[in-house]
Amino acid sequence: MHRQVRVLVHVLRALGQ
Repeated sequence: MHRQVRVLVHVLRALGQ
């Protein structure tokens, strides 16, 4: 679960930028 959360955060950050 932690890994999926990290991936989600990474994707969200990439989209935010």
